[in-house]
Amino acid sequence: MMQIDTSSEMQIGRDWLKSLALIVISVLVCVSFVYAAQSEAQGYYAQRAKTGAYIIVPLMVPFTFWIIFRLFVPFGPLLRVGPDGFADRRVNSDLIPWTEVKNVVARAEFVTLTLSRGFARNYRMSLGQRVLKHRRKAGPGHLVVAYWCMAEPQSSLKDIIAAYRVAHSNSRTTVAT
Repeated sequence: MMQIDTSSEMQIGRDWLKSLALIVISVLVCVSFVYAAQSEAQGYYAQRAKTGAYIIVPLMVPFTFWIIFRLFVPFGPLLRVGPDGFADRRVNSDLIPWTEVKNVVARAEFVTLTLSRGFARNYRMSLGQRVLKHRRKAGPGHLVVAYWCMAEPQSSLKDIIAAYRVAHSNSRTTVAT
C-alpha cells in the first residue's frame, strides 16, 4: 500500500471512456426499442419487444438525454475527499465530517460508509442512493459509494477514505475566542 497524502483535498472525477460507453449503450437501447415499437410483430419475441418498448422508451429517452447533458455540463468532481470530510456529489453535495463516519467497508465494487445515527437521520440521499442501498441491503445509517463511471484513483477508494478518516477524525479542536 502506498502512502496517501491526507493534507490536501483529493478530487475523483468521472472516467470518460465509461461515460461514453454508457451513452452509446443508452442510444442503442433507445433506437432498438423505437424500431421494435414501429415494426410489425411477427412472432412471440417480436411482440414482447413491441410491448416492452412502450415502457422502456419513455424511461430511456429522458435518461439518455440526462447522461448526455451531464457529460457535457459536468457539475464538478464526483467525489471529494479532504481533511474536513467526504462528499459523494452523486448522492448529496453536502460534506460528511470525518467525526460522523464510524466505519468503512469495501465489498465488490462498492465502498460502504457507516454514518452516526444522528447525522444519517438528517443527511438527504438521492433516489439513486436509496435504490442502491435497498439492492445492497444496506441499513439506513449507511452510504454506499459505487465505482461506476468513476476514474480509478492511485490507491483503492477504501484505503483513501480510511487514511483520511484516521488522520482527521480526531483532529477537531475548538478555538476559544
